[in-house]
Amino acid sequence: MAIRYTFLSIIAATILTACSGTPDVEGSWVGAPSQLTPSGTAGVTGPVANSQVVTRITFNPSVDDSSRGTVTLNSDINIMDEIRQVGEIPLDAPYEISVSAIATINGSYHFEDEDDIVIALDNNSLNVQLDPDAVKFTANALTGEQSPEISSLKNGFYWDFSSSITSDMRLEYARYQKISDVKVRDGIMSCEINDQDLSFRKLER
Repeated sequence: MAIRYTFLSIIAATILTACSGTPDVEGSWVGAPSQLTPSGTAGVTGPVANSQVVTRITFNPSVDDSSRGTVTLNSDINIMDEIRQVGEIPLDAPYEISVSAIATINGSYHFEDEDDIVIALDNNSLNVQLDPDAVKFTANALTGEQSPEISSLKNGFYWDFSSSITSDMRLEYARYQKISDVKVRDGIMSCEINDQDLSFRKLER
């Protein structure tokens, strides 16, 4: 009987040692600002020049297995765009439109080995919130006034941006299917996503 207990103890110790090899990623991590990449639905490729996305990743490990659990991605999005015409009518000077939005998506994760995380996101959980009041226009550079034609079309711009940002964020979040070479040290998580070296800073609870 003593031999059996000793054998089981060795197995348990081996399992604990293996689990302890995975980095402690529990909690929320924020990345550096990046540019938004269009989904291509409008025939546009490459980053949107006047855009900024800041993404936070929150890992919630399972109670009985710290190498897997649920994950949530939240992003703050800011976009500046230029309007040179309303419908078919050209404007006497370009106007800038600014848009702010928040995107969220949920999923699950597991460590594929000691330093690679595989993430499965639920696209049905993707939620983009864009406040109509956050759609703002700058004044005309020549007259200092806002065009009434633009103001009257504000809701139309809201729906256009809401749809395009949802498509763009679906593409953005697809980048996070695998996070490789994860290392955690002094509150910094360094990793590789899509062959790009990135760092995330841990947020205090």
